[in-house]
Amino acid sequence: MWSLLLLIVILVLMIILIQRLLKRGNRFWTLNRLKWLSGAYLLILLLALALYYGLPIKETSELRTISYEEAEQRRLDFYRAVEQGKLAELEQDDFREQWRFETYVERLYIKLNKVYPEEISSELIVEQTDDTEGAIEVRYIMTPTVIEGIDLTDQLDPPRVDLQGEHLFIHFPDHQEVRLAHFSKAFTIKQFSTPEYMEGVSVPGASALYIRLPQHIELEASDNLPIRWVGQ
Repeated sequence: MWSLLLLIVILVLMIILIQRLLKRGNRFWTLNRLKWLSGAYLLILLLALALYYGLPIKETSELRTISYEEAEQRRLDFYRAVEQGKLAELEQDDFREQWRFETYVERLYIKLNKVYPEEISSELIVEQTDDTEGAIEVRYIMTPTVIEGIDLTDQLDPPRVDLQGEHLFIHFPDHQEVRLAHFSKAFTIKQFSTPEYMEGVSVPGASALYIRLPQHIELEASDNLPIRWVGQ
């Protein structure tokens, strides 16, 4: 709608300009030349308008959009579920990765690649239960990370988890650089409009490693390791 109105305004201005040039009696700006120039420019505008609405929009299939309100609500739901120990009530999309280790150990040591607790990018949540049938289960939970309305969660590397004997190794990824470019349709009349810039608004996702241990396994962890127990 705005594109059509702007096109009409341009045509009106062109007519006014042609009338003034003809009144001046300039030999170069003859009526035929002005007709050809204005007709060619008008044809280009009409063709651009047809292409603008006719060409399909190509979208990147692996990137999806999500509102800031939904992302922030899921973030709040995550912290509420952690506080109440009701992680099963979270959205299924928030459970990103899972590992299952069959083991017969009686003691488990958690080893991290980070030295200081503030370097850990996710909460460590531990639950002891008999529902795992003797295995150690680890699930990675992360709510959407949104920049400019685009969900970039799948573009972020999850932690790596591995069990070697009595040691559960957890490797958190280092800081990642995400470059996001904003593209829009190109149309001739946009040369007269103000360019659009990205505002850089973002909603960081909340994350946790949810570790479920059989009742008979004793967890050995250092005192400075921020572990939150569920069901205790």
